[in-house]
Amino acid sequence: MCPFNEKYLHQAIANDKYSDSLNEALHKFDEGYPEIGHEICDKLGIKSSLAIVVSSLFSKDHENEIEFEKRHILDLTKAAEQKNSLALYSIAVYYDQGTILEESKSKAQDYYCRAAKAGSDLAKHVYGIMLYYGTDTLKPNKEEGIKLLLSSASNGVDDARVFLSSIGITTAG
Repeated sequence: MCPFNEKYLHQAIANDKYSDSLNEALHKFDEGYPEIGHEICDKLGIKSSLAIVVSSLFSKDHENEIEFEKRHILDLTKAAEQKNSLALYSIAVYYDQGTILEESKSKAQDYYCRAAKAGSDLAKHVYGIMLYYGTDTLKPNKEEGIKLLLSSASNGVDDARVFLSSIGITTAG
């Protein structure tokens, strides 16, 4: 259960000051030792909101699907309170799609905005389109939308590049 491509998780980890420990935790999860991975993340949790996000992606021993989803959202909420862009983006997607959380386009829009401000290139793409066209509760602002889309595209979000191309804006890459 991960609303973003694994590439973005690895980029975030590479830029985190606890990257060595976070990579070790991911390695333990991949090797089939989730409790060790969770233990590593739990030790970092207070210091690294990204550790909370990483831990939220993997189930714990004897945790059923409902318990996992509940903990996943609880952990993402904790990380979102610390302005973690991946957590904010994940919550936005869950509200937007109505998966795990009850569908709410207004809450999704709010979380996409917060995630974009926190630096999520994926959120900049989505929120940039929302700004470009406007929504029921958001007046169109093409200039700001294009700025976000250009930022997103310049940081490797291909869908942003495709959208910009569709409106006649060519980007490098």
